[in-house]
Amino acid sequence: MGLGIDVAGEREATALGTAMMAAEAAGVRFTPRTSRGASFSPKMSKAQAESLAKAWRLFVDAQQALGRQLDPLGVFD
Repeated sequence: MGLGIDVAGEREATALGTAMMAAEAAGVRFTPRTSRGASFSPKMSKAQAESLAKAWRLFVDAQQALGRQLDPLGVFD
């Protein structure tokens, strides 16, 4: 947390990565031209980010516990 993010300039970065791996597997050298897109920096304090992350973790843990309680009842079948 607290780190900036640089977005790839290529909108189809996932497809480009897949193409690069396929080319490598085929023994073909493929080096695409890439550019950097937008850059984003955090705007909230580290303390606030940590507090939100802790709250999210508590929420996820509670949902997982609820799922474990409901599973034996066949709710998800």
